[in-house]
Amino acid sequence: MPSDPFADSLRQQLEGHRMPPPVSVWAGLSTQLAQLRAARRRRWLIGFALGSWASLLLATGIAFQLGHQALP
Repeated sequence: MPSDPFADSLRQQLEGHRMPPPVSVWAGLSTQLAQLRAARRRRWLIGFALGSWASLLLATGIAFQLGHQALP
């Protein structure tokens, strides 16, 4: 029986390749989702902190400006 080189190369490629079980796929996806949620939460916290700091500086500047205007 003559061997088919295409079938032989395909068989060699498929022998080394195994599909991961579905459990590990879902575990990997849930891990990725958890990392995305953590990154989003971190970005939100950094934005909130920077926004709070900026508004505090703005309010302080306005208060000083008004205080200087009220002085004779």
